[in-house]
Amino acid sequence: MFTATGRGCIVLVLSGLLVGCASMHGKSSNSVCTDCESGTCQNACMECESCIAGANCESCNYGCDVKKGSDEWWAMQAEAPVGSRQVYKKGKMWPPYPRPTGPKQQFSHKYHAAHYWPYPYVCQDRAYVRNVMALQEDKGWQRLTTLFDYHFDEYTNELTHSGREQLIWILEEAPPKRRNQIYVQKIVGDGTNAARVETVRNALIELVGVESSGICIELKSGRNYGRPALEIDTIRKAEIESMPEPRINYTAPSTTEED
Repeated sequence: MFTATGRGCIVLVLSGLLVGCASMHGKSSNSVCTDCESGTCQNACMECESCIAGANCESCNYGCDVKKGSDEWWAMQAEAPVGSRQVYKKGKMWPPYPRPTGPKQQFSHKYHAAHYWPYPYVCQDRAYVRNVMALQEDKGWQRLTTLFDYHFDEYTNELTHSGREQLIWILEEAPPKRRNQIYVQKIVGDGTNAARVETVRNALIELVGVESSGICIELKSGRNYGRPALEIDTIRKAEIESMPEPRINYTAPSTTEED
């Protein structure tokens, strides 16, 4: 027979075990809360009062109101970043450089990240390269659609023959999206710049008529890195004229025959 004191001890022991089990059920990250809607799991999730329902909270089994293995639970796990986690151990952070923290990725998500690596991280690099190439292309077309200083007469500011040919090339040969923007090299003297812009505008009216109203003419600072064809032709002609006649040293053999 058990005394009253003995019964009390047994009750206390059993109560302690039950409380301990409930506490362990609430704190274990591997346990599953299957009846959260009825409120029976509220005591198990007291430590997660500040945790929003369905949030990635480790003490509440990664979301007290989300059943492990459900679509919502997998969606929450998919938000975990790729890579090893930083942990604190023996007074040091391992590794010492910044790394993701929190729960590790699920195995299937690790496989997904490794299978499609380096996507999506390569997208930013590819976009940067495309932007650089687009900028280079745009600068090149700006140069090809620019009327430089040598395209104008030095005294009258009218288009020379080469300048008029360049303007016709822009209107007929350049890609359609590049024909609506023509640049004129900016030089010292506002009066000269304005006169040259007006010259180009009059030439456009003569060549394309009313369509010239949709073509923008803009002054552009910079220099031409080439040179006029006339200058190149003059240099080449001078080179040819100063070229010496070819000479080959030749010594005729002796006509005396030796016995």
